[in-house]
Amino acid sequence: MKNTKITINGVEINCKAEYIDGRDNHLSIQFLTHGANEYHLYSSLFSNNKLDVVTPRGSFVAKLESSTTNYQGELDRNTAVSFSIVLKEAEANSNENWQANSVFLSITNKLDIVTLVQLLVEKELIDLDEFNSRLEQVNQKEFTKIHKIIFGDSEAGD
Repeated sequence: MKNTKITINGVEINCKAEYIDGRDNHLSIQFLTHGANEYHLYSSLFSNNKLDVVTPRGSFVAKLESSTTNYQGELDRNTAVSFSIVLKEAEANSNENWQANSVFLSITNKLDIVTLVQLLVEKELIDLDEFNSRLEQVNQKEFTKIHKIIFGDSEAGD
C-alpha cells in the first residue's frame, strides 16, 4: 500500500491505498482517525450509497464493498480508530462515472497544456502572444468540426 491523498464526497483523506487487481476503480484504503467525533464523521461519510471518489489515477462513483473499524478501550475524544475500507465502482449509473472522468480528464489535460506552454515560454521557444493568436485561429477553424466528432453528428467528416 502506498501513502496517498484521495477525496471522497469532497472530503480529503490521507491514507494508504492499493488498487485491487491493478484496476483504477477498485480500491482498498486504510487510515487512522482520533476521537469519537472523527469516528462518527467518517462512519457517516461511508454510510452513503454513492461515493464520489477522486484518486491520483482518476475518479469514479463507488459503493462500499467492505469496511472495518478498530479501536481499543472506550471510544472517547483521544481514542485512535483504524479504518479499513474497500471501494468498488458502482454499476448503477455509468453515465455519472463517464461525466466524472470527463471532467477529471479535462482538468488534467488543461493543466498539462498550461505547464507545457509555460515551459516553452520560459525557454524562449515560443512567444506567449504568438501562441495565444495561433490558439484562437485553431479554435475558430477546428472547434465546430471537433465538437461534431465528439458528439456524434453525422456531418463530422466535413
